[in-house]
Amino acid sequence: MKKRMALIMIIALAFSVCGCFLFSDAYEFSYVSADRYKSGNTEIADASSLTRIHVYWFAGNVTIKTHDKPSILVEETTAGVTDDAHKVHYHYGPYGDSGDSVLFIQFGKSGVSDYDGMQKDLTLTLPANAYEYMGITSDSANISLDLDDYENMLEELTVNSNTGAIRTNLSSADVVHIAGYTDNRGGTENRVYELHATGNIYTLGMNSSYAKVIIDVNEVGTMESVGSVFEETRFTAQKADIVKLSCTKGVTYINVQEFNGMDLEMREKPVYITLPSDCEFTLNKTKEKVLDSDKELVSDLIEIGFENTVKVSDNKYTVGSGEKAINITTFNEIHIDSADIPE
Repeated sequence: MKKRMALIMIIALAFSVCGCFLFSDAYEFSYVSADRYKSGNTEIADASSLTRIHVYWFAGNVTIKTHDKPSILVEETTAGVTDDAHKVHYHYGPYGDSGDSVLFIQFGKSGVSDYDGMQKDLTLTLPANAYEYMGITSDSANISLDLDDYENMLEELTVNSNTGAIRTNLSSADVVHIAGYTDNRGGTENRVYELHATGNIYTLGMNSSYAKVIIDVNEVGTMESVGSVFEETRFTAQKADIVKLSCTKGVTYINVQEFNGMDLEMREKPVYITLPSDCEFTLNKTKEKVLDSDKELVSDLIEIGFENTVKVSDNKYTVGSGEKAINITTFNEIHIDSADIPE
């Protein structure tokens, strides 16, 4: 029987003073057991006992992908770095008393201080379908995950980021959690959380403060805490159970073909919903309490672009039989139109 295990991956910004790091204005840092580290790109032939990866990277991008081999590849790309001190450093070995192994990856050699302005990109290639659980935490590096080879075998994926972008491509997973603070100091290209899934996500949680949230999946079940506070949210799916989104200060776009209901909490910006042309639903609007400072944002505009007769009663709008319930709490515009997503 194939051994299954959890993989925890931690990606940290070297500027944030934590653990074994010491920093100066010149980005000098040090780490323990530096004499055990080797420099340069490498291939770890047998990673069957690996349970944890720690990545400390403070300038550039971190890409994680898979291949059909049992090995792990550690590769960096950079311009003009030829000396060992500035190359990627790594240490792979036993972790604690369990017999499992851990992989540590550092931006460069311990004690080196002249990294100012240096950009390096790291690529980790992992064995496909080798781990049931994958957890990734980042303070700053942009994260790109291409896990499409996991098919239906990835049980849980957790990604957390503070200031970097997250772009995830996978097939299916039981549980996906993507979250982070992502403040508004970086460029807009680094304030995007994307999830693309060709299969099914059974439980999805995906939220941010200042990052745009983009979700494009085939099918999603339970949705927990999905949306952005200050930026727009885009949700596209062929099939969903209950679409639950929250977006306080950003525009929301929803395009779904099959769904059992919607519970949406909006506030200051419009929501645009696209449904199949034969959809029959009831829109229930609840106007959220408006503060004096928000009065200029209030709009009672509701546009429903369906050929079926729309019946209006108080804040309830019924199309056809009204089978699907769409519950929206907002004091801004609501637009619902009809279109079909190509198969």
